[in-house]
Amino acid sequence: MGRLGRTVALLMLFAVMLSACGGGSIPVTRASIADAGPPTPDSAAGSDSPAGPADLESLKQDLAALSTGWDGRVAIGVTDLQSGQSISVNGAERLSAASTIKILVAMVVAQDLDAGRYPESAVDNLVRAMMGLSDNAATRELLARAGGGYVGNGVRRVNDLMAELGATQSVMTGPPGYPEGYTPDEDNYLTADDLNLMLGKLYRGEALSPSATAFVLSSMALPGDWQNKSLGAPLPSSVQFLHKPGWLDDAWNDAGIVEFDHQGKKSAYVISYLSNDVAVWQNAFGRGAAVSDKVWRYFDAAYPGSSAHYFPETGLAVDGGFLSYWNEFGGLPVFGYPLTGEIVEHDVTTQYFERARFEWHPGLAPDHFDILLGLLGYDVAASEHLLDTPPFQPAPSDSACTFFPSTGHNLCGGFRDYWNRFGGLAVYGFPISEELQERNPDDGQVYTVQYFERQRFEWHPGGWPERYDVMLGRLGAELLPNGA
Repeated sequence: MGRLGRTVALLMLFAVMLSACGGGSIPVTRASIADAGPPTPDSAAGSDSPAGPADLESLKQDLAALSTGWDGRVAIGVTDLQSGQSISVNGAERLSAASTIKILVAMVVAQDLDAGRYPESAVDNLVRAMMGLSDNAATRELLARAGGGYVGNGVRRVNDLMAELGATQSVMTGPPGYPEGYTPDEDNYLTADDLNLMLGKLYRGEALSPSATAFVLSSMALPGDWQNKSLGAPLPSSVQFLHKPGWLDDAWNDAGIVEFDHQGKKSAYVISYLSNDVAVWQNAFGRGAAVSDKVWRYFDAAYPGSSAHYFPETGLAVDGGFLSYWNEFGGLPVFGYPLTGEIVEHDVTTQYFERARFEWHPGLAPDHFDILLGLLGYDVAASEHLLDTPPFQPAPSDSACTFFPSTGHNLCGGFRDYWNRFGGLAVYGFPISEELQERNPDDGQVYTVQYFERQRFEWHPGGWPERYDVMLGRLGAELLPNGA
């Protein structure tokens, strides 16, 4: 059996072992280790696809803010494998490598298999133990084999490989968990910047041959279920996460490649997370999930899945139940373009549009895709200190209009026609004011308007006869911190 065939067999065997222990499934498929070489992300999007984020600076700022105040030392690196852009927080700081450096041991072993120095059958179990169980004895034995029987030569080969890849600040001094050292350094060290550089070159096939690359990526699918609960915790089941964590009493590290679908094409990013000198490693373990959540949400918005609809006007996409609701209950005239990706506000998954805020409330509205609309009309009126003004006070019933006792306001004329025809109570809510004159924040003109719980109706004479000349306020844009 050839190397790739044996790699598939190894993965299938380990998957059976995990299943027997109640663990998760191995995310690598036969397609990802095919003879054509490693999976390569698509670098150019089609005309209907977003080109990706213009830069990662906003993500860097989010990660820096997230990690501020954490005990110990932390370094985070992220690389967009479509654009090649990278960002990091403390990315140049040398931190204890723990077992994450075993990725490099797997790489020198893969080089040996390529060169035919020993058969794969001689190292199958050792690689599985090193990468899946993080066994230090297996790692030392693999270093000895890579060094022709001498561990120090294997360590030198790891350092030579890191230097060839441009990782100038990282070093292996000896096998993890053993006191022996073969360099003057006190410990094995990695930086987040070096990790991202090396993993990016590995994934793109710039570090090893196609078959050797496939071997290493396959080994990075072997960490057991609990090891996937840090960086892997927030990732959807459809995502492939290839990684190697490492831990000490006061440290938790994890680094790997996240591969996901982007409109029917593969996209990927590298994430590295190193956390040392913490009170207990479990603290750093949990924080890794928070880091990964930030990063995943960024890429999920920048590179939406194949079911999403991308809006080039704002560079954002709408997916899932939000897209179904948008299409069925008003579309562009009622809700406008998306102004954010999916975000979490007050523990609720939310997405802002020009004229609405979609909120996902599981189980509350199954006939509306469990989507409720935020009370933007009320929120804007409150922010502008309008709620205590006369038009917002309860009014007497007008026989020519529809009166709503629950809020004490009338709905008349074209506003009533529009309300009845284009969404009604579910989309706009009850009126919370009478008609009033107000200057529009977008064009500076004064219009007759009326506020509802979720919207503001504006009368633009001659502006849209098919819709009773009623246009909806851009309340989502008005409420966002930076506007739109």
